[in-house]
Amino acid sequence: MKRTLICLLTSVMLASAAHAQETLRVFLAPEGVTGNTPLDGISPTLGNPTVDTSGGAQRLYLWAQPGGEKPSIMWIGIGLNMVVTGSAQITDWHINNYANNLSRWRAVGQGTLDGPSQQVTASNMAADPDAFGVRNNDTGGLDNQYDPATGSTILGWFEFTGVGEVFLEVGQLGIVRTGAPYPPAEGVYFGFGDEADGLVGDDFNMASSLPDATLTEGQDCPWDLDGGGFVGAGDLLLLLAGWGNPYGAVDLLALLADWGACP
Repeated sequence: MKRTLICLLTSVMLASAAHAQETLRVFLAPEGVTGNTPLDGISPTLGNPTVDTSGGAQRLYLWAQPGGEKPSIMWIGIGLNMVVTGSAQITDWHINNYANNLSRWRAVGQGTLDGPSQQVTASNMAADPDAFGVRNNDTGGLDNQYDPATGSTILGWFEFTGVGEVFLEVGQLGIVRTGAPYPPAEGVYFGFGDEADGLVGDDFNMASSLPDATLTEGQDCPWDLDGGGFVGAGDLLLLLAGWGNPYGAVDLLALLADWGACP
């Protein structure tokens, strides 16, 4: 009996470990292509970008990078919200639906711009067995929007103006892969550095603790959230208004450390 229990517990632990190994990272990068254009060696920078918007709207490309050990895994549902803070605005965006002239998704919802151009909700991508989705391998070279150097697939792009921070959120569709139960509970990373946050595919409307991109206007002053040229009371109020999502104690300490005129 004891041996049987040990075997059962071991099986459960091994299954849980294998389940936890399947993850999807969604991130922004300045590199990418538009339209049904082959990447032809273009690779995204793996990091949370800082972008100077002083020259006008700047485009960041949306990428997905599966993680795990199962080459047959296909991510069949990706639902996202995009949120900006401070004086930043989302001016345009597009979610792609192609893979070497074949459909990546069965259906794409571009999403809706809400509020004062500061949030796009319900950018939904849904696949079926006849579509590509986002896969854990390069699908035999058939996918011209896949970068083998980073194992990443381009999903679309967003354009931003102003000063502030950019956060991706799990949308109402959730984020789910083949072979996983619903509601989805797979590990989800947004940008880089949030691996310890523990986000999963059904953490609806939740962002990671770190911004996925920072928008500046010719200066390194990320905590000038209201674009006033200094970090002060107005920025503190904006941070407190977003307490818990997306801001927390680490952000408060960083804001206080930058208090005063921007460099």
